[in-house]
Amino acid sequence: MTGLTLAGEFPAVGADDWTALVERVLGGRSFEEVLVGATSDGIEIEPLYVGSDRDADEATARLVRGLSLRNPSTEGAGPALETQAAGGWDVRQHCDGTDPAEVRDRLLADLGGGAASVEIGPGPAAADLGPILEGVRIDQTPVGLAPHAEPARAEALAELAGRSGPAAAPGCSLGFDPVGEWARSGRPVDPAQAARLVERLKGRGQLRPGMRAVAVDAARPAAAGATEVQVLAWATAAGVAYLRALTQAGSSVEEAAGLIGFRLPAAADQFATMAMLRAARVMWGRVVAASGGSGPAAAQYQHAVTDEAMYSRRDPGVNLLRGAAAALAAGTGGADAVTVLPLDYAAAGIPGGLGARLARNTQLLLLEEAQLGQTFDPAGGSFYVESLTRELAERGWRAFQAVEAAGGIMAVLADGTMAEAIESSWNNRLAALGTRCQAVTGVSDFPLLEEPPPDSRPGGLSDRRPDGFSEHPLSYGDNPCSENQQSPGGGLPVRRPAQPFEDLRDAADRHLARTGRRPTVAVVALGPEAAHGPRTAWVRNLLAAGGVAAVGGRGDGAASPVEAAAAFGAGPDRTAVITGSDEAYSQRAAATARALAGAGATLVALAADPEEGWDDARAAGVDEFWHDGMDVLGVLGRLHAALLG
Repeated sequence: MTGLTLAGEFPAVGADDWTALVERVLGGRSFEEVLVGATSDGIEIEPLYVGSDRDADEATARLVRGLSLRNPSTEGAGPALETQAAGGWDVRQHCDGTDPAEVRDRLLADLGGGAASVEIGPGPAAADLGPILEGVRIDQTPVGLAPHAEPARAEALAELAGRSGPAAAPGCSLGFDPVGEWARSGRPVDPAQAARLVERLKGRGQLRPGMRAVAVDAARPAAAGATEVQVLAWATAAGVAYLRALTQAGSSVEEAAGLIGFRLPAAADQFATMAMLRAARVMWGRVVAASGGSGPAAAQYQHAVTDEAMYSRRDPGVNLLRGAAAALAAGTGGADAVTVLPLDYAAAGIPGGLGARLARNTQLLLLEEAQLGQTFDPAGGSFYVESLTRELAERGWRAFQAVEAAGGIMAVLADGTMAEAIESSWNNRLAALGTRCQAVTGVSDFPLLEEPPPDSRPGGLSDRRPDGFSEHPLSYGDNPCSENQQSPGGGLPVRRPAQPFEDLRDAADRHLARTGRRPTVAVVALGPEAAHGPRTAWVRNLLAAGGVAAVGGRGDGAASPVEAAAAFGAGPDRTAVITGSDEAYSQRAAATARALAGAGATLVALAADPEEGWDDARAAGVDEFWHDGMDVLGVLGRLHAALLG
């Protein structure tokens, strides 16, 4: 072969041909229904962006870059932050526990294993911070406290930082967050406490340059079910509350803004996360500018933490993928520090050594192997990302204005407005989860049915029920609460999308442990495997999401209703689901349903959409139709009631 010529190989495609192709792909549905998505805030996601508003996109990009401390060209960033910007973001490891010696061992392992800084969780008391951080140079290694409302802990870290040198490493955070404490625990705390803390530290000479005294924690609203716009609005409103308190106590706008850091959630939806982080800088820059602050003061310090709600207890290996996607989004979205929670976080809370190591290495691979930190704001200029950033910033600003009009962040916390808004957002999401329109890989889709219960794996919870199942998988700070429920004090709960399905799996596993037999449903397949295979596989996946095993359906199906009834009657199951092709249904579904009822089936389901017909099957005794878009949680709940007694 001397060459390859493609010209003339393919016939010309005319407009009519393209129209026919598009109509065939749409299958009678509208263009918007098939190709236009939407965020949780209702922002439409188009299939293609062509830069229709290039001036606005370029203006947004310039503003985002000018307000980032990681941009080496940002005025006033300082040499330390410029050095960090050249190598990417700060790899920050979360470290927690109640035994100071164990926390210290984990902290040193994290720093020795590649973490650039650490965030100490709420477990250690103020008096424990000294022994934990003994020998750690806080002027060289950023140390932060997870958001809290205990002045003694903040003052203890400030004192330790003062012993290390004249300045703290950029990114050090005292983590004082009384506003967030109200959201986390329901315990009202006056934001003016932040100003009083700052004044005490100033008086003692302990407020070191480079240190952020106050934290705005937006991670808890996100974990409770808040949308991106809600997170942006409430984070900005909390920042404004602190800015007011600090300036009223005598700090300048520039000084006050420099003392405030933002702790923002990073989710596996990488484009939404990138756009949200960029929009947060736009909104905060607008606040500082409107308050009379200079350009450098308007730059927002961002610590991004992977969203704890997205983690699953089941199939925790998938959490590696979730964490990697979130870390990539946070780093490329411009976060100054990024914390990846370990894959076993939802199951164990305090990770084992492997979980912590993989959490560190996820970021190190992105930085050292993929070298994502070498390019600042790589998403800048993307028509999609710029459009989404602008839309989030505009909607977030309007929502922020509504909070201010209502009296500020403390008012919407006090009157329940925030909780009600988040409840509504969560209910919308729960509806999508219940129909599996929004999937949780490894839990609601593609579950591993024979996976052992989480607490039976090494590194599981020590607080276990006698049967080996955890009653309270997670707690936050000093206010433990059961997931997906309001905490006793009224704080915002942690709502994991995986939880409703994991509750079903836990119940099924308890049944297995108690009886020695997993709950099962008989699959009655019609016709050859090639014909019934797709629907049978779909049914197996559906049942496994609830911890229910599918029995039968392997190989070719029953050749007749009589054969199907005989096979079913010989087994122990009293619940059956019929699978097959449309052709097989039209010929035998009704007769098979009657035969199964005669063989003792108490519930007969047909894997088909009732909108496609099958009235004869319903009349013959089909009790339920299982199909895409149905209430999966409702179906699995009814099965549990029938099968588990």
